[in-house]
Amino acid sequence: MKKSFSRVLLYRFITVQKLIDLFENRHLVMVKPSKWIDPFENIISKVKFRGKDGISYIEYMDNVYGICFTKAKESNLMWDAYTPNGNGVRIAFEKEKLINTFKHSKYRAAQFTFKLVEYKQYSQLISQLEDNERLLRYFSAPSNELIRYLFHKRNEYRYEEEFRIIYDANIDNTEYNDVLSVPVDPTKIIDGIRLDPRMPDSDCKALTKYLVRHKIDGETIVRSQLYKKKIRKVIRLK
Repeated sequence: MKKSFSRVLLYRFITVQKLIDLFENRHLVMVKPSKWIDPFENIISKVKFRGKDGISYIEYMDNVYGICFTKAKESNLMWDAYTPNGNGVRIAFEKEKLINTFKHSKYRAAQFTFKLVEYKQYSQLISQLEDNERLLRYFSAPSNELIRYLFHKRNEYRYEEEFRIIYDANIDNTEYNDVLSVPVDPTKIIDGIRLDPRMPDSDCKALTKYLVRHKIDGETIVRSQLYKKKIRKVIRLK
Protein backbone atom coordinates (compact mmCIF):
# COMPACT_ATOMS: atom_id res chain seq x y z
CA MET A 1 0.00 0.00 0.00
CA LYS A 2 1.42 3.38 -1.04
CA LYS A 3 1.99 6.03 1.58
CA SER A 4 0.18 9.32 1.04
CA PHE A 5 2.31 12.40 1.51
CA SER A 6 0.76 15.71 2.44
CA ARG A 7 1.51 18.62 0.16
CA VAL A 8 4.09 21.13 1.33
CA LEU A 9 2.99 24.72 0.84
CA LEU A 10 5.11 27.84 0.60
CA TYR A 11 3.68 31.33 0.95
CA ARG A 12 4.52 34.74 -0.42
CA PHE A 13 3.09 37.99 0.98
CA ILE A 14 2.91 40.71 -1.68
CA THR A 15 0.97 43.87 -2.50
CA VAL A 16 -2.04 43.82 -4.79
CA GLN A 17 -0.03 45.73 -7.37
CA LYS A 18 2.57 42.93 -7.50
CA LEU A 19 -0.20 40.34 -7.68
CA ILE A 20 -1.67 42.05 -10.73
CA ASP A 21 1.81 42.21 -12.26
CA LEU A 22 2.10 38.45 -11.77
CA PHE A 23 -1.14 37.81 -13.69
CA GLU A 24 -0.69 40.42 -16.39
CA ASN A 25 2.95 39.60 -17.18
CA ARG A 26 2.83 35.94 -16.10
CA HIS A 27 6.17 35.94 -14.34
CA LEU A 28 7.80 35.77 -10.93
CA VAL A 29 10.51 38.36 -10.44
CA MET A 30 13.88 37.57 -8.86
CA VAL A 31 15.98 40.52 -7.66
CA LYS A 32 19.60 41.02 -6.73
CA PRO A 33 20.23 40.44 -3.00
CA SER A 34 21.64 43.97 -2.78
CA LYS A 35 17.98 45.09 -2.95
CA TRP A 36 17.09 43.23 0.26
CA ILE A 37 16.41 45.49 3.24
CA ASP A 38 18.30 43.80 6.10
CA PRO A 39 21.88 45.22 6.20
CA PHE A 40 23.16 41.73 7.09
CA GLU A 41 21.74 40.25 3.90
CA ASN A 42 24.43 39.41 1.35
CA ILE A 43 26.94 40.31 4.04
CA ILE A 44 30.06 39.07 2.23
CA SER A 45 29.54 41.38 -0.74
CA LYS A 46 29.72 44.39 1.59
CA VAL A 47 33.35 43.72 2.54
CA LYS A 48 35.77 46.33 1.15
CA PHE A 49 39.23 45.45 -0.16
CA ARG A 50 41.57 48.44 -0.22
CA GLY A 51 44.43 48.25 -2.72
CA LYS A 52 46.75 50.55 -4.65
CA ASP A 53 44.02 51.09 -7.25
CA GLY A 54 41.38 52.04 -4.69
CA ILE A 55 38.53 50.09 -3.09
CA SER A 56 37.14 46.88 -4.58
CA TYR A 57 34.47 44.35 -3.67
CA ILE A 58 33.74 40.69 -4.35
CA GLU A 59 31.87 41.17 -7.63
CA TYR A 60 30.61 37.59 -7.88
CA MET A 61 27.47 38.42 -5.91
CA ASP A 62 26.50 41.19 -8.34
CA ASN A 63 25.30 38.57 -10.79
CA VAL A 64 23.09 36.55 -8.46
CA TYR A 65 19.29 36.76 -8.10
CA GLY A 66 16.85 35.65 -5.43
CA ILE A 67 13.19 35.36 -4.49
CA CYS A 68 11.85 34.65 -1.01
CA PHE A 69 8.95 32.61 0.32
CA THR A 70 7.91 31.50 3.80
CA LYS A 71 6.65 28.38 5.54
CA ALA A 72 4.84 30.54 8.11
CA LYS A 73 1.12 30.51 7.37
CA GLU A 74 0.02 33.88 8.73
CA SER A 75 0.71 36.40 11.47
CA ASN A 76 0.27 40.07 12.17
CA LEU A 77 4.04 40.47 11.82
CA MET A 78 4.00 39.07 8.28
CA TRP A 79 1.15 41.29 7.10
CA ASP A 80 2.73 44.39 8.62
CA ALA A 81 6.20 43.62 7.28
CA TYR A 82 5.27 42.92 3.67
CA THR A 83 1.97 44.73 3.13
CA PRO A 84 2.01 47.59 5.66
CA ASN A 85 -0.73 49.57 3.90
CA GLY A 86 -3.36 46.86 4.20
CA ASN A 87 -3.42 46.19 0.45
CA GLY A 88 -1.76 42.80 0.28
CA VAL A 89 -2.38 39.15 -0.38
CA ARG A 90 -0.79 35.90 0.69
CA ILE A 91 -0.27 33.51 -2.20
CA ALA A 92 0.07 29.80 -1.45
CA PHE A 93 2.23 27.69 -3.74
CA GLU A 94 2.70 23.95 -3.74
CA LYS A 95 6.43 23.61 -3.14
CA GLU A 96 7.08 20.82 -5.64
CA LYS A 97 5.23 22.57 -8.46
CA LEU A 98 6.99 25.86 -7.71
CA ILE A 99 10.46 24.29 -7.80
CA ASN A 100 9.68 22.40 -11.01
CA THR A 101 8.52 25.62 -12.65
CA PHE A 102 11.90 27.24 -11.95
CA LYS A 103 13.86 24.15 -12.98
CA HIS A 104 12.01 23.91 -16.31
CA SER A 105 12.14 27.61 -17.12
CA LYS A 106 14.38 29.14 -19.79
CA TYR A 107 17.19 29.39 -17.23
CA ARG A 108 19.67 26.65 -16.35
CA ALA A 109 18.22 24.30 -13.74
CA ALA A 110 21.65 23.49 -12.28
CA GLN A 111 22.22 27.13 -11.37
CA PHE A 112 19.21 27.30 -9.05
CA THR A 113 19.53 26.64 -5.33
CA PHE A 114 16.38 25.87 -3.30
CA LYS A 115 16.89 25.99 0.45
CA LEU A 116 15.54 27.04 3.81
CA VAL A 117 17.26 29.98 5.48
CA GLU A 118 19.53 29.25 8.45
CA TYR A 119 19.07 31.67 11.34
CA LYS A 120 22.21 32.65 13.18
CA GLN A 121 23.30 34.69 16.16
CA TYR A 122 24.71 38.16 15.51
CA SER A 123 28.11 36.94 16.74
CA GLN A 124 28.09 34.11 14.19
CA LEU A 125 27.49 36.53 11.33
CA ILE A 126 30.19 38.88 12.54
CA SER A 127 32.67 36.00 12.75
CA GLN A 128 32.26 35.58 8.98
CA LEU A 129 33.70 39.07 8.59
CA GLU A 130 36.66 38.30 10.84
CA ASP A 131 38.01 35.44 8.74
CA ASN A 132 40.31 37.59 6.59
CA GLU A 133 42.09 34.62 5.05
CA ARG A 134 38.89 33.17 3.66
CA LEU A 135 37.63 36.56 2.48
CA LEU A 136 40.88 37.22 0.60
CA ARG A 137 40.57 33.80 -1.03
CA TYR A 138 37.04 34.60 -2.18
CA PHE A 139 38.23 37.95 -3.52
CA SER A 140 41.07 36.46 -5.54
CA ALA A 141 39.16 33.36 -6.70
CA PRO A 142 35.41 33.82 -6.19
CA SER A 143 33.28 30.69 -6.52
CA ASN A 144 29.73 29.46 -6.16
CA GLU A 145 30.51 28.64 -2.51
CA LEU A 146 29.54 32.24 -1.85
CA ILE A 147 25.90 31.39 -2.57
CA ARG A 148 25.57 29.71 0.83
CA TYR A 149 25.93 33.08 2.55
CA LEU A 150 22.63 34.12 0.99
CA PHE A 151 20.90 31.52 3.18
CA HIS A 152 22.10 33.06 6.46
CA LYS A 153 19.95 35.50 8.38
CA ARG A 154 19.78 36.99 11.87
CA ASN A 155 17.84 35.19 14.60
CA GLU A 156 15.54 38.19 14.94
CA TYR A 157 13.87 37.06 11.70
CA ARG A 158 13.36 33.45 12.72
CA TYR A 159 9.57 33.90 12.79
CA GLU A 160 9.64 34.26 8.98
CA GLU A 161 10.63 30.59 8.41
CA GLU A 162 12.03 31.72 5.09
CA PHE A 163 12.63 29.61 2.01
CA ARG A 164 14.76 31.08 -0.76
CA ILE A 165 15.35 30.39 -4.42
CA ILE A 166 18.68 31.71 -5.69
CA TYR A 167 19.90 31.82 -9.28
CA ASP A 168 23.63 32.08 -9.96
CA ALA A 169 24.04 33.78 -13.36
CA ASN A 170 27.83 34.04 -13.23
CA ILE A 171 28.46 31.32 -15.79
CA ASP A 172 25.75 32.49 -18.21
CA ASN A 173 26.86 34.20 -21.38
CA THR A 174 24.02 36.66 -20.96
CA GLU A 175 23.82 40.06 -19.34
CA TYR A 176 20.76 40.50 -17.14
CA ASN A 177 19.26 43.65 -15.63
CA ASP A 178 18.58 44.22 -11.94
CA VAL A 179 15.75 41.68 -12.11
CA LEU A 180 15.34 38.20 -13.54
CA SER A 181 11.84 37.35 -14.82
CA VAL A 182 10.87 33.69 -14.61
CA PRO A 183 7.87 32.88 -16.87
CA VAL A 184 5.04 31.12 -15.01
CA ASP A 185 1.42 30.13 -15.50
CA PRO A 186 -0.25 31.46 -12.31
CA THR A 187 -3.19 29.07 -12.65
CA LYS A 188 -0.87 26.06 -12.47
CA ILE A 189 1.33 27.05 -9.53
CA ILE A 190 -1.04 28.95 -7.23
CA ASP A 191 -2.78 26.80 -4.61
CA GLY A 192 -4.82 29.57 -3.01
CA ILE A 193 -4.94 33.30 -2.25
CA ARG A 194 -5.69 34.93 1.09
CA LEU A 195 -6.69 38.60 1.14
CA ASP A 196 -5.35 41.10 3.66
CA PRO A 197 -7.53 41.20 6.79
CA ARG A 198 -7.46 45.03 6.68
CA MET A 199 -8.58 45.28 3.05
CA PRO A 200 -11.93 47.12 2.58
CA ASP A 201 -14.88 44.91 1.61
CA SER A 202 -15.29 46.64 -1.76
CA ASP A 203 -11.63 45.99 -2.66
CA CYS A 204 -11.96 42.34 -1.62
CA LYS A 205 -14.93 41.86 -3.92
CA ALA A 206 -13.24 43.63 -6.85
CA LEU A 207 -10.01 41.66 -6.45
CA THR A 208 -11.89 38.36 -6.17
CA LYS A 209 -13.72 39.10 -9.43
CA TYR A 210 -10.40 39.94 -11.11
CA LEU A 211 -8.83 36.66 -9.97
CA VAL A 212 -11.82 34.57 -11.02
CA ARG A 213 -11.67 36.19 -14.47
CA HIS A 214 -8.06 35.01 -14.60
CA LYS A 215 -9.10 31.40 -13.96
CA ILE A 216 -8.44 31.17 -10.21
CA ASP A 217 -11.03 29.02 -8.43
CA GLY A 218 -13.18 31.35 -6.34
CA GLU A 219 -13.31 28.80 -3.51
CA THR A 220 -9.54 29.14 -3.05
CA ILE A 221 -9.78 32.92 -2.55
CA VAL A 222 -10.54 33.80 1.08
CA ARG A 223 -10.20 36.80 3.30
CA SER A 224 -7.98 36.49 6.35
CA GLN A 225 -9.98 36.22 9.58
CA LEU A 226 -7.08 37.49 11.70
CA TYR A 227 -9.01 40.56 12.92
CA LYS A 228 -12.52 39.23 12.38
CA LYS A 229 -13.42 38.25 15.92
CA LYS A 230 -14.69 41.01 18.16
CA ILE A 231 -15.16 41.18 21.92
CA ARG A 232 -18.88 41.41 22.58
CA LYS A 233 -19.07 40.63 26.30
CA VAL A 234 -21.32 42.93 28.31
CA ILE A 235 -21.42 43.06 32.11
CA ARG A 236 -24.71 44.28 33.53
CA LEU A 237 -24.29 46.70 36.41
CA LYS A 238 -26.57 46.29 39.43
